[in-house]
Amino acid sequence: MMLDNYPDINVKALRKKLGWTRQELATKMGISLETVERWELGKNQPSPMARKLLKLLIDLMDGEIAEVYCYVTHHIQKGEGS
Repeated sequence: MMLDNYPDINVKALRKKLGWTRQELATKMGISLETVERWELGKNQPSPMARKLLKLLIDLMDGEIAEVYCYVTHHIQKGEGS
């Protein structure tokens, strides 16, 4: 599978649909806040690997898996998962 096959993704729209802040998206992807800001402002585009991860998030948004992921992530971050 070629990673370059993933088109440009509207990072801001995806992030808002997930209900995440820029910092939350950056943390979950293991990137800097500045990188997310540059993507959203159109100054840079996500790398092929980052586009693949963003595409996965979009695909997950289409199903209940996204809801479960967001629920579990929220509760783990609050320390309720242990």
